[in-house]
Amino acid sequence: MRDRTFLALGGADLLGVPVGVLLAAVLAVLVGLVVARTTFGRHLVAVGGNRAAARLAWLPVSRVLVTVYAISGVLAAAAGVLATARLGAGDSANTGLLFELSAITAVVVGGTPLSGGQVRIGRTVAGVVLIQLVSATLIKNNLPNSSALVVEV
Repeated sequence: MRDRTFLALGGADLLGVPVGVLLAAVLAVLVGLVVARTTFGRHLVAVGGNRAAARLAWLPVSRVLVTVYAISGVLAAAAGVLATARLGAGDSANTGLLFELSAITAVVVGGTPLSGGQVRIGRTVAGVVLIQLVSATLIKNNLPNSSALVVEV
């Protein structure tokens, strides 16, 4: 028996916008506010820019790293739940396959340096939108998904 509420999470929309897109927008705004306006956000940027200098400045480097990894794990779990709700089934072998490459590509296309020290949430969101538009366009034009992945990455 399928849970309708769970499936609605993956397929429902609010004012014509899918719930997943709304959740991503809320999370992007929330992360942007946390990074720009909190002490944790400043510590995060400092640790990402130069871990050794952050240690010398007596910042809680280990605590920041553990917190970031924990947040990353929670967000990955939430993405897994949304993907499962959208598909209506779970496939541990293929769901999320190569998503990390798309994420890295979106960050780089958005202009955030991989060396760290700078956070550009808006540009990263623009990179995500661009990558998804390219992928959707290729798939809509009957190219196989593997070709879309080659163009993305």
